[in-house]
Amino acid sequence: MGTDEVQLDRDSLLEQALDALFEKRFAI
Repeated sequence: MGTDEVQLDRDSLLEQALDALFEKRFAI
């Protein structure tokens, strides 16, 4: 269970990071 939870957290963080990068890129 623990590993699955960590994987989900990692995926969610990755998605948030990508979203932030795209927002910054388009904002410029």
